[in-house]
Amino acid sequence: MPTIKDIAKAAGVSHGTVSNVLNKRGGVSYEKIRLVERTAIAMGYAIDEQASLLRRGTTRTIAAILPNVTERQYADLYTGLLRLSEKRRYSVRLFLTGDLPYLERGAIKEALALKVCGVLAVSCLPSIKTEYAAVKDRKIPLLFLTRAPLDASFPAYCFDMEEAARLAASKLDDPSTACAVTGEALFSDQAAFRQALFSLLPEQAFFANARGEQSPAVYALMQQAPRPSCVVCTSETLADKVRRAYLQSSAHPPKIVALSSLRPSASAHYHTVALNYRMLGHEGAAALIAHLDGKAPLASRVFPVSGCSGPVAAPA
Repeated sequence: MPTIKDIAKAAGVSHGTVSNVLNKRGGVSYEKIRLVERTAIAMGYAIDEQASLLRRGTTRTIAAILPNVTERQYADLYTGLLRLSEKRRYSVRLFLTGDLPYLERGAIKEALALKVCGVLAVSCLPSIKTEYAAVKDRKIPLLFLTRAPLDASFPAYCFDMEEAARLAASKLDDPSTACAVTGEALFSDQAAFRQALFSLLPEQAFFANARGEQSPAVYALMQQAPRPSCVVCTSETLADKVRRAYLQSSAHPPKIVALSSLRPSASAHYHTVALNYRMLGHEGAAALIAHLDGKAPLASRVFPVSGCSGPVAAPA
């Protein structure tokens, strides 16, 4: 079998470049990676991937721990981080938790068993410091997305939910007759949004979904009398549930303002406050990989709202 020195000479690159490519360390341009790989294959070089894995103690695989990919915001988040990771020659292992703590704990264990090199997570766990202790102990880079942990020592990429709440409130015709339907109140993004609205809406106007239940917040909203003039929802999924609930009860839906993943055109049914989840996923993966490549430390970052718009009437 040819040596690394032989391959370097044949490819016209340095010994270090060949070593980085064959050991998948990164820091090499795509063109040189392809050149080294083609040269190595042509010369009959075969690398023992399992032995290489054991020597490195890690892989070029990033764990993405998300609630689901059926909701648009998480699908966009995953698309952004996946595309950037693949561009940088990292693979992504997706774990879906359904926002259930026991599934997230299982995902953490499986990710550790796979020897992932980094973790991107939208966590539902109450104690990040305890639950992710094994990840931190192994010095595996960890970045939380959309939901900032209470422990500020863990970096997180999140949206400015106070700004999102202010823009949503600007769409209200009469705040005193408006309501808000949010996700789990213990999640930091939902809590920040609710807190920003507290000064505008009466306390009894807040309805929060609980984990493990279908739509308790929407059900409670439908029992409200008189019915609200406007409903603010923290996701398109909740907005869809509110609209369907009114239509099923043969009632005209109130004005709905929804936090929405950024899209090319405005919604036909809602006033939207757009958050660019795809960009957040892209930038989160870029920051994690830059850290893995030794280029920059991981630090928290807050992303602004991308804008807001009103519903677009369907063509006649």
